[in-house]
Amino acid sequence: MSRITSWHEDTKVLYSLTDELARRLVVDATEQAEHTVGRNHDHMSTAPNEMP
Repeated sequence: MSRITSWHEDTKVLYSLTDELARRLVVDATEQAEHTVGRNHDHMSTAPNEMP
């Protein structure tokens, strides 16, 4: 499927996706997770049709 490359920098191992579509999916999923974590999850404080 998608190819992952890795290399070492000091004590770190870095990874890179060589497939652009797979890379974009990971970036989009990470951005969505960051957005969700920073969101107000008190769903009872807004009307049903309002966006929090």
